[in-house]
Amino acid sequence: MRSRIGLLVILAIVWSGTAVAHSKAPALLELRLGSDGLVIARLKQNLAMEVPEPDFPPMCRVSQSVPSQRESDGVWSEWQLDCGGGLPEGAIGWSELSAEVNVVLRLIAGDGQNRTILLHHNNPFHLLSGEPAAIEQFRQAVGSGVSHLFAGFDHLLFIIGLVLYLGRTRALIAAASLFTVGHSLTLALVTLGTLSVPVALAELAIAGSILYLATSLFRTRRRQVERGWKDILLMPLGFGLLHGLGFANVLESAGLRSGDLLINLLGFNLGIELGQLVFIGSILMLYGASRWFGVEPKWRATVATALIFVMGNAAAYWWWERMLALIV
Repeated sequence: MRSRIGLLVILAIVWSGTAVAHSKAPALLELRLGSDGLVIARLKQNLAMEVPEPDFPPMCRVSQSVPSQRESDGVWSEWQLDCGGGLPEGAIGWSELSAEVNVVLRLIAGDGQNRTILLHHNNPFHLLSGEPAAIEQFRQAVGSGVSHLFAGFDHLLFIIGLVLYLGRTRALIAAASLFTVGHSLTLALVTLGTLSVPVALAELAIAGSILYLATSLFRTRRRQVERGWKDILLMPLGFGLLHGLGFANVLESAGLRSGDLLINLLGFNLGIELGQLVFIGSILMLYGASRWFGVEPKWRATVATALIFVMGNAAAYWWWERMLALIV
């Protein structure tokens, strides 16, 4: 039995080193109406992504395409579309997107007015016929927030760490809510232009926060230390501020600071909160089921220790990977 548990731990460690992390930022698809009536479509994705060419509306004809250009922060692709003298109508997007990919769709009219829509695997395309209803934008943003949470392996590891760190249901709900408050505050500050942190530093800090949590769990697990309200309140809030930078800096670099972005931000953060509560509830249900079926405490403790070990190993891997990316 012990050998099987050890094998599972080793496999989990190997998988964690190559798993998709929170740092996979959303891609940006921008449609801009030029003075000549042609539409310029530009797709930017980071180096870890493989987003295919989008499906343009049938009314649009690709008159020119620019080969993909690799830059330090990602890959650009560009197409010139003839859509009859204005922004197109019809569906634009993809037939499907993988679960870990989000796309910010930005529409810029000739008068400078712009709209932003969040696309994800549950909503991979958008109908361009007129202004979308606010409630529909909000619904899409909520879905994107949930998708973003469950596609981020480091985000999920951090929540597992919080469950192991706090244990009590009320404390967990409070911590998850404060984590979302921190996440939301960072997004608001970046959106308003009050805060700007390089993406590489933000991702390094995110990995460091998970490593710190795993280290704290290793130190205190055996001593059964009682968590005070400072642990419950301050740590999740502070770490929420850090984790929010991982998404907020992408919005800043895309220039998404106006128009209907507020609806998207509110919906996105609500999706994060709902996803966190569902994930925490699932973990607590599994724990309750293990007690119901009479799993011995020592085996539950072994699983918890293995999870902490995986979390610490993965966080250390991400931290060194991102540190080397900063140096090189």
